[in-house]
Order: sequence, then C-alpha cells, then structure tokens
Amino acid sequence: MVFWGRLFAFLLGLLLVLIALSIATVIFNIIPVITVQEWVTSFYLFFRLNIFFQILGLLVVVAFLGVAFFLFRFLLPSRDKTVTYATSEGEVKISFESIKALAEEALKGFSEIISTESQVEKRGNNLILSLILGVKPDTSIPELSAAVKSKVRERIERQTGIALSDIYLSVDLKKEEAI
Repeated sequence: MVFWGRLFAFLLGLLLVLIALSIATVIFNIIPVITVQEWVTSFYLFFRLNIFFQILGLLVVVAFLGVAFFLFRFLLPSRDKTVTYATSEGEVKISFESIKALAEEALKGFSEIISTESQVEKRGNNLILSLILGVKPDTSIPELSAAVKSKVRERIERQTGIALSDIYLSVDLKKEEAI
C-alpha cells in the first residue's frame, strides 16, 4: 500500500475509534448526555455570535470538506492507462502512450499534416483514438481523413493486435509560415 493509502487508512481508523469511544462514554455515562448537550450548545452559540465567527465556522467546514475530499480521492480506483487483451500465451498490456506513439508514427508519411495531438480513451470494451491534426490550407480534408483513418487503424492493428472501435479526427487548417 502506498503512503497516501496508509495515511488514509490510519486517519479513517482513528476517526472510527474516536466515534466508538464517544458512543461508549455516553452509553456508560462516563460523560453525561447533558454535558455533551452543553458542549454542542456552546459550540453552536460560539459560531452564532456575529458574522466573523460565522465566516470562521464556514472556513472550518470548508477545510474539513477539503481534507475529506482529498482523502476520498484515494478510495477511487485510478484510471487504467493500458489496454489488455488475451493471447494463447497469456494477457498482454499495451499502454495508451504506446498506441498514441504508433498513431503519430503512422502520420509521419503525410506531407499535408503539420502538427498532431492524440488521445486514447477506453469506453467499456471499446478503444477510441482521437486525433487533432493541423494541416496545410490547400489540403483536401475528405481524402486526407479517409487515408489517415485507414493508415492509423492498419498500423495499430498490425503492431499491437488491437482493433480500434473508432478514430475521431479534428482538423485545423494552419498557415505554413506559422510553423
């Protein structure tokens, strides 16, 4: 378990112990219920004195919520930046970065393309590649789009064995002298 996971587990455990001890003190009358009620009332009245104490109370609430959200972030599973597929020899994992690199390598043969950006996304079992292309102004976009999709799809499938569900293109005409 990483440091943050251990810290979260420790703080959560500490909080649960404090709650359990608080309940036990009330159940076994170690601290009378009337005393707890007085503490809560005093706490309430302190923050009701004037607007400055209300702002202070709001800042305390925001701080607690911030710490809580920071700690809860470690409960959520991190997004897997790989795609896994099974072969007869076992499972193979390929990183999104590798798929992006293959896509950009496949685009090097196109003289019309000036710049590229790529993004890989996994939606369920589907793998989607989004490409943002900066192209020369005199480029035929329909012809280039078909050629790019075909070449990128073929390159990734040939080298990885992964079939892309879809390739989204976003084309931006660029002036050549600006590059």
